[in-house]
Amino acid sequence: MSKLIEVSNFFFKYYGSNEWILKDINFEIRKGENLLILGPNGSGKSSLVLCLVGFPQRYKISKTKGEILIKGKNVMDYSISELSKIFGIVQQDPEAQIVNLYVEDEVAFGLENLRYPVDEILKRVNSSLEAVGLSNKRYFETNALSYGEKQKLMLASILALDNEILIFDEPTSNLDPVSRKSFFNLIKKLKDKNLILIEHNLEEISDIINKVLILNKDGSMRYFGEFNYEIFEKIKENYEELGIWLPYELEISMKKESSKVNLFYRPTFTNNNLIKISNITYKYASGYVALKNINLSFNKGLLYVILGSNGSGKTTLCKIIAGIFKPSSGEIIYNIHKNKIKYCFQNPSVQFIGKTVEEEIKLTMKEANKKLNIDELLKTYELYEYKNKNPHILSEGQKKILSIVISLIYEPEIIICDEPTFALDKYNERKIMKLIRKLVGEGKTVIITTHDVKLSLEYSDEVIIINGGKVEYQSKIEDFLNIIESKFPEYFYSLPKYLQKVIQNKNFEEIYKIRMIL
Repeated sequence: MSKLIEVSNFFFKYYGSNEWILKDINFEIRKGENLLILGPNGSGKSSLVLCLVGFPQRYKISKTKGEILIKGKNVMDYSISELSKIFGIVQQDPEAQIVNLYVEDEVAFGLENLRYPVDEILKRVNSSLEAVGLSNKRYFETNALSYGEKQKLMLASILALDNEILIFDEPTSNLDPVSRKSFFNLIKKLKDKNLILIEHNLEEISDIINKVLILNKDGSMRYFGEFNYEIFEKIKENYEELGIWLPYELEISMKKESSKVNLFYRPTFTNNNLIKISNITYKYASGYVALKNINLSFNKGLLYVILGSNGSGKTTLCKIIAGIFKPSSGEIIYNIHKNKIKYCFQNPSVQFIGKTVEEEIKLTMKEANKKLNIDELLKTYELYEYKNKNPHILSEGQKKILSIVISLIYEPEIIICDEPTFALDKYNERKIMKLIRKLVGEGKTVIITTHDVKLSLEYSDEVIIINGGKVEYQSKIEDFLNIIESKFPEYFYSLPKYLQKVIQNKNFEEIYKIRMIL
């Protein structure tokens, strides 16, 4: 098989950085091989795939050593148009890639630039939108899409180009279970493509990946070779440090071996109601009705998980609860002051205005009229060493924690986190959820949105399901466990097989034990 990609003794860093982000990277990919890139947040995974297409090198924003060859030719010897015909890339943040006002124009954009005939463009736009389930939103404005729908739109745009090598940077991190399964089924059909994936969901892709590259936190290589489950045995001693999601049953068995906890976690339910929502409807200026007759209640000291497909209205609902949006009709009864509710955005960078982490904390304390020991606060949440860093260059996990810390300065009673574990590695997801669980244990109410049903079983007290802008379900976690297979099979079959068996056997004590050891 001919070599498609050869990376030799490659080093990379952005100008202004003292440390190399990538250090001495060596690997090669041949035709017919699909590569999985693993490693913790901040290890350089996204930087590596951008370097493969020559982006940072070409725009003189970085310093490199070593060599990257694409089909035997140095990546810098290709023109941009030549590389665009070889590579298709979907980055982690779809909003950073969208350039057009309307959905169909976005899909057609690359094809138009490459001067495809009109008939061919229309054919590819149709098939790509259908493949990702966006045909019904073809004429929508792109800014009216949910974050997950924007991710689907970028997938459609890449599929339309029919590139030889497809790069996906966390392509399903914000897709609902049905869309995620549909996407993986889609790429499994791309037999004539070479795939490079940065992806945590290993159970779904294990049958299409044949090569794996693992990066250490410092950007050096830990492993490159054939992909099989035996590699997890080699790294299991420090898999948390590497941010890698082990096969679920292996992780749980290891946690049991190392845990001394014998008690089971059971949530304590109270009747201390903080918010009651009655017949809320929300209509956007475009006329799109995002929420219809919503009725919900939220009590003190519980963790609520809101599940729902992309575009179902989860984020809109949370923004209404937080007072960011006003409902078109209906009523919200607050039994607390509204300034005791704080909202953490899915993309935490939109919240940051300070030049450094320390300045961000100072500005928040000034607005909240609070005086705190900044150093002690940052040490508590393991952010002290980043005190003088710009918050926008922190890893995704560190950004999420900083956004929560900023919210806590206001001493809220309710914290709303929109997709708090989006695009996080295993270590940072567990870290964020332990922090959220700790806040609930201290009596705060936390509301999170997520597509991760497994996470809801591991941490939530109550589950809410939004479908088509309506509340389809709200109940305690025990009730959800009893009905998930029969009433929500799409969620049930998105779970690891180990959890499926536990639920089918009604072994809910095992679920509670898992909740204690994670």
